Amino acid sequence: MLLLGGALGRAYPQAVPVDSLTRRAVLSLSVEQMAEYSIEDLMRMSEVVGLPLDELVRLVEVSNRSQESLTDASSVVSSLTGEQLLGMGLTTLKEGLSFFAGCVVDESVLGTSPVNIRGIWENFNQKVLFLVDGRPYWMSSHGDIPLLAIPLQSVERIELSRGPGGILYGTNASAGVVNVVLKHDGASGGWLVADSHGRLQQGARFAVGGDGYALEGMVANQTCLGGIEAFHDSTTLVFPFTVGLDPRGRPFPREGTLRKGEEFRTAALELRAGGLELFANFYGSTREGLGGAAVAVQPNRLRYTGAMLAARHSKKWGLVELGSFVEFNPMFLELSIDNFVAALQPDLQVRADLGRQIYQDAWRRNHRLRGGAKLDWLVLPRLRATAGLEAERRAAGRYLRTDHQGIELAEQSPRASMEELGAFAQLDWRWRRLRAVAGGRFVWNSYGGSRLSPRMSLIYNQNDYNSLRLIYSEGFNSPVLSQVELEIPYVVRGNPELEAETIRNLDLAFTHASDSRFLMLNAYLLRTQDVIARLPDPRAADGATRYGNSPGFARWGIEGDLKLSRGAWMLMANAAYNAQGNRQGLENDPLAALSPRWLANLGIARRLGQAHTLALSGRSWGQRDDTPAQSLWNLAYTARLDQWAATVSVQNLLGRHWAYPILVGKDPATMTFQSRQYLTLALSFGL
Repeated sequence: MLLLGGALGRAYPQAVPVDSLTRRAVLSLSVEQMAEYSIEDLMRMSEVVGLPLDELVRLVEVSNRSQESLTDASSVVSSLTGEQLLGMGLTTLKEGLSFFAGCVVDESVLGTSPVNIRGIWENFNQKVLFLVDGRPYWMSSHGDIPLLAIPLQSVERIELSRGPGGILYGTNASAGVVNVVLKHDGASGGWLVADSHGRLQQGARFAVGGDGYALEGMVANQTCLGGIEAFHDSTTLVFPFTVGLDPRGRPFPREGTLRKGEEFRTAALELRAGGLELFANFYGSTREGLGGAAVAVQPNRLRYTGAMLAARHSKKWGLVELGSFVEFNPMFLELSIDNFVAALQPDLQVRADLGRQIYQDAWRRNHRLRGGAKLDWLVLPRLRATAGLEAERRAAGRYLRTDHQGIELAEQSPRASMEELGAFAQLDWRWRRLRAVAGGRFVWNSYGGSRLSPRMSLIYNQNDYNSLRLIYSEGFNSPVLSQVELEIPYVVRGNPELEAETIRNLDLAFTHASDSRFLMLNAYLLRTQDVIARLPDPRAADGATRYGNSPGFARWGIEGDLKLSRGAWMLMANAAYNAQGNRQGLENDPLAALSPRWLANLGIARRLGQAHTLALSGRSWGQRDDTPAQSLWNLAYTARLDQWAATVSVQNLLGRHWAYPILVGKDPATMTFQSRQYLTLALSFGL
């Protein structure tokens, strides 16, 4: 059965006998519901879950705190569970994010996956803050995020906050915040995913617990024997190099088809004991793409390697809780490009040479080191105060161009680092049906300067089901190191004079939530200043683009999110309208033309008996530049038996090609994925 999750309330009321509660049912209880049971019943619950009683209570407290009622949330946030998304035939974190209102995950020609939220995006995701259980996880050099490090099967839920979210988490949150919450249910098991394009993914989770501790882990691997064919249409050559003959004397084509596959390996381990949490993740991924505008001339392999090592500790003294943390996040890329040398030297004809862009001493030099402390104090029964201090260092080593033997040919950016200090405070006050949240964050960044970003929310709960929210937030986003230091002739140049970008956002939202219904309608108005973008450089004789600051632009839009559950049926639907989407020539808005004006998602599930579910899901988005409107539909059937579950889905049910607009240099191009219907099989089992 597909669950509506936290937005639709708890699935099991307090009157349910303990003997009939499963592990998932116990973990879905609220703190108030657990308080209605006797100590004997609670001990039996701990046996069902396989955790000590104190660890179970702490887990439920954390779950309830993190699943703040969406009618009372102080930001515009949507939440979907991993189980919901998998049941709809969606199999990756990228597909899951594209099922949220106002969000679409694109594909760049290079192989990155830009996350577009409210039409705010960047090829290396410098404008989206990515969190794993509340821990920022991203690349210090380019800003990109590890979407392939977290298999969807290991995800409890995804929370997407639209609009600036920097007061609690720091900078790099212009467009929004993605928080991936991992499963912490004390369960062990595994999964297998395979599709007719040659993808094969295996994974496993394990959990053990004892007196006052819990240890959980995850490991997964994905290989791709084929991949989806993608046709890149580039009618003009952006870079002024000569397209000559290949080693067999044949002309190189300007456009052509390549295979787009994804491979990754990832492992995570978390230990919780008392108020201490230790977390570690290591991952590597590879994607195919194109290193330049002349498609078939320059196929590339984009490899990411990263890790997160983090420790958190919390201690309570009555109504005061003090938390501290330290995080170490190395992450870097390597880009292998065929015909690399010829593409950068216009006096040479294209040759079949392999070149690489790599970071020197990558593990040691490319990292983020972050630490800080947060104080949470219940000052009065209806007044809570939060304050914190943070310090962060971001570093990147020398970025080199080498030949196929690893011999250095050029330095594309020098070794560099930046420092950032932050302080934040927030007051949360409740009076009858009114809640007011006000606070701010002061940031000093060695590249972006200093800024104070306020945030204010006013929430009026009309009754137990309906609320009105007025939310004002500001975001501060410093440039990443590559945007300042990069120097790749004929391609792109950094800008040492870049300013930090800011965004001011106003939301007015209505929310209705009951046991079987959830509805959110909101309108937003945002204004930007000094937006960092890759812009044409009229001074560049070699055709290279340059990172710069757009003076700023305004946007407005509306969004709707609906979930219904009635009997054996469940419906999930959302839509978003961006008034400035797909518009050319808007003053100071370089992102508008490649952003869709509308987005819509639909999921319908029908439970067939106790063990079977049939689901239909669709994702659609509007025209962008010369790329037409797109629509992708899946049909999925799920069968469950005890600890086993199997989902068979027909992907791209209508058999249509789908495409993404790409801006390479000064001229737009299109990458079209040429897949008809294909099958995906997903198996999971518990132990």
